[in-house]
Amino acid sequence: MPEKETVVDFRITPSQDRRSVILSAKRGQKQELLAFPVEVIGQLAAGLLGAAAVCGKSAPIAVGQTPGEVYAMAGSVGLSDIPERPNAFAITFSFGPTMFAIGLSREALKPLGTAMMAASADNKTPQ
Repeated sequence: MPEKETVVDFRITPSQDRRSVILSAKRGQKQELLAFPVEVIGQLAAGLLGAAAVCGKSAPIAVGQTPGEVYAMAGSVGLSDIPERPNAFAITFSFGPTMFAIGLSREALKPLGTAMMAASADNKTPQ
């Protein structure tokens, strides 16, 4: 059986027309390109994170779909400051061994906090 090649170079870039996200991976002398329409990136990200959670087996696993949304259930979440951007903070989610951070402006903190408090007060989805 031939030895498995490892990925040497891995890049994600927007297409020139900004309608697709291009994933390129170079293995040895061979380069693979995949183009994903921007409309499916949410499903792709949720699928990747859900698979990472399954691989880690350290968190409750759920990959589901509600009308208009795709989600992967995170095992834990945390908030942190972003030192180089004082007007922003990061929300970090864990999916098994994979950590995924999203940066938000501090202006988003109040409505996010209000929605989270409303969601925790009753089991209704905040509007």
